[in-house]
Amino acid sequence: MSKSFFERAFNYEDDRRESVNMDDLYAVLTDKSVPDNRLEKILQETIKNPDFIEHIFPIENGKTADGLSEKMYSAFIKKRVMKAIRKVLVYEDPESFSRSIGAWLYSVMVVAIEVHNTRTEEYEKKFGNVSKSEVSKCAEANEEKIALEKYNKVINKLSVEIGQIVRKEAKKMATKTGIPKEMARVVLLNVPDVERVNSYRVAGYLDRVLTAMYKYIDAKKLDTSDVNWKEFFIELFGEKNLVEVATFILLEGVHREDAYGTEVSDTFTNLTMFALKVLEKAPEMTKNQMIELYTKRIGTMFANKTFDLRANLLDLDEDKFPTLCEAVSHYADKIREIVNHKF
Repeated sequence: MSKSFFERAFNYEDDRRESVNMDDLYAVLTDKSVPDNRLEKILQETIKNPDFIEHIFPIENGKTADGLSEKMYSAFIKKRVMKAIRKVLVYEDPESFSRSIGAWLYSVMVVAIEVHNTRTEEYEKKFGNVSKSEVSKCAEANEEKIALEKYNKVINKLSVEIGQIVRKEAKKMATKTGIPKEMARVVLLNVPDVERVNSYRVAGYLDRVLTAMYKYIDAKKLDTSDVNWKEFFIELFGEKNLVEVATFILLEGVHREDAYGTEVSDTFTNLTMFALKVLEKAPEMTKNQMIELYTKRIGTMFANKTFDLRANLLDLDEDKFPTLCEAVSHYADKIREIVNHKF
């Protein structure tokens, strides 16, 4: 790779990095002629560049995250690239990177795992019944098996360093919320830094967090009755987004818990109460916006005969949620009309 190409990839002027061009970065990552040490240097400069964060987790509403495109993921999950990224993390110290970088790398790892699983399934279909007498196929099968093992090893080594990025933050979160540090790492890596989570992105990130959380709770049979959910969601999304979090929790389908055990069911109930308490204290306009979203959701739900209602706002305890009940009363006729025509 020529010096001019390297300079073009990062818009160098007087040896000062200014911005990252994703098309040029893709070209570098997929160019096999780029030496390993040069690739590592380029990735080091890229990951440390604040402009790169804008390409993966843009703050501006409507701005495309071109760093998270299918094209870029296809480059990031290459074995050679992941090995280089891991070397950068080790060299720089994983804890020196932001949670946003951790969330990006976690998403890269998830895609890599999916690719590995698909290749493994294809391997089993193609070579599962190969006999020793079929020498040529055995050689091909062995080569593919070794390749899969090497790829999996790279993923595992990278995952260790990714977890270290949020180690201190996970310890802090575990202390403040009452959840295990391991669970804290899992959920933290599903959301970028708080300043990069605007209200219009809450729903998508929350869905990832809840999925990861339910799987963990179910696998560990974890009792979450004493978890401080307010602190939990503030650590992930910031206090400014707490009402949006509560709103989307109530809009989560009740049947989502069906695939899990008692611990998730209990957590589901606790989250419902948490969301209602947050909305009880929310400004009147925010309450109305939430109820309008709720009404639209149940309208679509009953129209499609997919009865997935998490909480019936018409049945709330008025002594516990007086202001929320008052807000709901203005929409009561519309909600009853929807429910009464469900069939």
